[in-house]
Amino acid sequence: MCKAAESTEKHMKTLSLSENPEHVDTVSRKYASNRGRSKYRNTGDRGRGLSSHREKSQPATQSTYSYCATTHPRGACPAKGRTCRACGKVNHFAKACFSTKTPKPSTRNKKVMSVEEHELFIDSVDSKHTQESWMAPLQVNGNIIPLKLDTGADVNVLPMTDFEKLPSRPRLHKSDVRLKAYNAGAIPVSGQVIFTISHKGHDYKTMFIVSPENVKPIIGRKSCETLGLIKLVLAVEQEHKNIEPLDKSTVETEYSDLFTGLGCLPDKVKIELKSDAEPVVEACRKIPFPLHDQLKVELDYMEKMNVIQKIEKPVEWVNSLVVVHKPNGKLRVCLDPRNLNKFIKREHYKLPTREEIMSRFEGATIFSKLDAASGFWQIQLEDESADLCTLITPFGRYRFNRLPFGISSAPEIYHRIIHNLFEDIPGVDTSMDDIIIWGKNRRT
Repeated sequence: MCKAAESTEKHMKTLSLSENPEHVDTVSRKYASNRGRSKYRNTGDRGRGLSSHREKSQPATQSTYSYCATTHPRGACPAKGRTCRACGKVNHFAKACFSTKTPKPSTRNKKVMSVEEHELFIDSVDSKHTQESWMAPLQVNGNIIPLKLDTGADVNVLPMTDFEKLPSRPRLHKSDVRLKAYNAGAIPVSGQVIFTISHKGHDYKTMFIVSPENVKPIIGRKSCETLGLIKLVLAVEQEHKNIEPLDKSTVETEYSDLFTGLGCLPDKVKIELKSDAEPVVEACRKIPFPLHDQLKVELDYMEKMNVIQKIEKPVEWVNSLVVVHKPNGKLRVCLDPRNLNKFIKREHYKLPTREEIMSRFEGATIFSKLDAASGFWQIQLEDESADLCTLITPFGRYRFNRLPFGISSAPEIYHRIIHNLFEDIPGVDTSMDDIIIWGKNRRT
């Protein structure tokens, strides 16, 4: 009887504790951890124990799972056994597929791509050229490209048309840069590319943004400062002093490098022939014996200047030699390309007339004229075009590495290259190998 009474009193104390949820929850967790683990293993409430078992009226806990991206009780995933439409794997839906999620871009080792996180501003993208524009012909990857110096631009821009004209262009990389013009208009971007700009004997790796629009090629503020094209001036002081006029000897002394040797433009030109061209090999013309020594001296000089090159290999075209006396008594060595000229494709680049140039002299009081020494010889030929310009002499065969006199398309080729170099400089115009400079006074 005593044992029955003690057992009844013990059960009453246990029932009285069930009114306190905190104590019951504690007892339940202890009970589940010790003896009830296997009993409640598949109920979805391992940590609840007796509490969840007793409160049957409370709904089961639901969670959102990464395999189906939906909310459901544990163990009842609708994606189980289903095939993903995105990757073809099982046990998950396409909307929760990890294969289609774009990973965060890593910023490690991406120094060049750091600008992709910014919206860059372009001060001017107008395709119209004006005389007041700050234009600078710069050597980009060995090619001369007139670029506008734009101190209001945060980036360098090149149109796709100019990029495709480059004979050896680097790879165009994808870019997330967004360009905005001065009028808040968006400028489309095709990609970005790294060019090598050569300026004053130094090479600079410079990034350009390529746009499919017909925008003006510009070089931004940072690159202008790097190349030394512009300089920040915090104060301007005017010095009142008389400007002494420059004479010929002063100019030749100060710019002596421009008056010695033979210049060389960076671009190489190609002489194109018609499809029905028939090669011709001319015989060697007779040269008077008194001129042999003088001719050999001139050929050696031209070979030393890399204007011509002696060859032994067979070529399809061989032109005759023409010797002309200069006013200074020296000989001018030319080839006679009358047969070659019949099949050369002309560029038909318009040459300016005297009247067109003089119409721009309004208000000008000071004029200067520069004459390029052996202007045609400053333009390099491609190897195939050089073989076309082979001439035969009493001392063997030579081919022209530079553009020779007598080629029907030579004046148009030369004027096109020279005109593109100086067309955007105010007060400067060109006519063949002559460069005309004018101004209202000695300052402007």
